[in-house]
Amino acid sequence: MQMTPDTFSWVCQKVYGHEVDEALLFDPETNVKCGIWYLSYLQTQFATEREVIAAYNAGPAHVKEWLSDSRYSTDGKTLSALPYKETENHIKKVQRAKTIYKKLYESR
Repeated sequence: MQMTPDTFSWVCQKVYGHEVDEALLFDPETNVKCGIWYLSYLQTQFATEREVIAAYNAGPAHVKEWLSDSRYSTDGKTLSALPYKETENHIKKVQRAKTIYKKLYESR
């Protein structure tokens, strides 16, 4: 789960109550634990999966800014457009992977 060092540091403060060595960003157990916590946090901040994924990629401050801009949101809760092509591509990639995983695991 990719996180910037700054986001990782902030999340570790919330998860562990203190900063941890930045090298733990590359420790799978720590990384996944922090990444899952961060996703659950973002789910409390945004209305739909699309905004959560966008916030994970571009940062929650950007998404909040876009939601307040009528060029990107008509209701202030959901994004109808994105100014960053990278974020749009990231959302598509995550949604594609979700579809594949659902097909793989629902057939079991």
